[in-house]
Amino acid sequence: MSAECREGLGVSGLRNYYSWAIAIMLLFAIACIAAPRVALADETDGSGQKIPIEHAYAYIDGQDNGYERFWMDDGQYLYLYRGKPVCPKLSVGYYHYQTGDQRLVEGVDYTVEYVDNIGIDGGYSDARAIVTGIGDYTGTTEVHFTVARKLKLVDACGVLNLSLTWNRSTRSAMYGSSRVLDVASAPEFLYSGKPVMPVASLQKSSYYNGYEAQFYKAPADFSVTYTDQGGRECSPVEPGLYFIHISAAAGSDFIGSADIPFRIVEKRSLNDSAWTGGPDLSLTVTGDGVITTTSHSSTSDGNAQFDIYGLVDEATSFIFSLTDGMNNLIEGLDYIVKAAGGGFTDEYVWNGTYSTVYKRAYKSFVITGMGDYAGTVYAKASIKDASSFYGFGMFSVNGSMCYSETTNQRPAEEPKVYLDKDDMLMDPAINGGYGNGLIEGVDYRFVGFTDREGNFVKTAKNGQDLRIVIDGIGNYSGRRFIGIVIASGDSQC
Repeated sequence: MSAECREGLGVSGLRNYYSWAIAIMLLFAIACIAAPRVALADETDGSGQKIPIEHAYAYIDGQDNGYERFWMDDGQYLYLYRGKPVCPKLSVGYYHYQTGDQRLVEGVDYTVEYVDNIGIDGGYSDARAIVTGIGDYTGTTEVHFTVARKLKLVDACGVLNLSLTWNRSTRSAMYGSSRVLDVASAPEFLYSGKPVMPVASLQKSSYYNGYEAQFYKAPADFSVTYTDQGGRECSPVEPGLYFIHISAAAGSDFIGSADIPFRIVEKRSLNDSAWTGGPDLSLTVTGDGVITTTSHSSTSDGNAQFDIYGLVDEATSFIFSLTDGMNNLIEGLDYIVKAAGGGFTDEYVWNGTYSTVYKRAYKSFVITGMGDYAGTVYAKASIKDASSFYGFGMFSVNGSMCYSETTNQRPAEEPKVYLDKDDMLMDPAINGGYGNGLIEGVDYRFVGFTDREGNFVKTAKNGQDLRIVIDGIGNYSGRRFIGIVIASGDSQC
């Protein structure tokens, strides 16, 4: 080593040393100022670590983003591959009970890589969206979905509109029902002594995202044969269970096959389920104080549920009407109705801060088929007071039409009321029961204002969140709440 290297720094060397040191310190300071923020591992421990992305929620956005997709029984979306990779948009974020929802931003907080998202021939591919944290976030999480180049006929029967038509009778599967291939849900056709061979068709409805309305029928899209319970090809005549066996045609949008069950019966069942075009039950209620006069229910699974609003007493009439999709049934000829008692059941109602249990009255009925109809339907009519949203309807507050609070949510926007010069709450102008013609002082009365804890108040501050309280009177009962805010200027919803 040379002597130069063994010598001390000297004065000039010290100057150079300090100059470099100062420069390095300045660069370090600038780097610290410019450095991105580092989030805590969570909102409580202060550990200074990055947030694990796997703790975030991640799911496919509710929009279709231009893809044809179906919601499957396994809880995943199935997308049809149409020549371009399927890359559905994701929603990623965290939810905290105190700070609420915090959505993360793609490209700032995370990146997304899509894998196996172009489908495979002859089957389905398990596609994944791999979310990787960047910036303040670290780690990965995955969202799974399915991609298909062609739809299996077994799945098509559940996610498309499936209809069976025979002898002017059309039975349509409830849209998106996974039960249409269940023997227990088989639609019924009446015995005639001649072959019963329903014509099957599938429809891709334009009602849902990304679909183009299109019908699929034999022979272009699938072939059709009829089989008995043993899988033997037959011509269905006698009462019993049969199947329509459909197989995908070459060049169609489908693969595989499916067996659609149906029954030939001597008597129609009142509780034919999972298909429309079958029995439909309506209930008409008349009497003083009754608000809801007519309600409808299918007879799926032999149970029918009705909600009746208003006052019900011994003079109230309950009148049932039945149709089987083609004919209006006649009480006493096609069915009989018997009262089966009643009672009370618990109902949880949100009052703005917590759930309150109310006792709700109900009446039960048994409807039994006779003549050309068989089976039994159990009908339950729940009696709810007039404080229901569907009982009172909408109210206008200070000239602005606004929804009342329902039992489980508040309106997105709330009406405004005003203060006088002493910060006293001014009584609002309330008109109520939109669609029912309710009259203040006859059907309802303004009680006052409460805070969100239920305490009545007479004074308030600008911007404060309160509720109007309305009680039913006369033929109406119960209490109604309307969320409001205190403001100046014109009243608006």
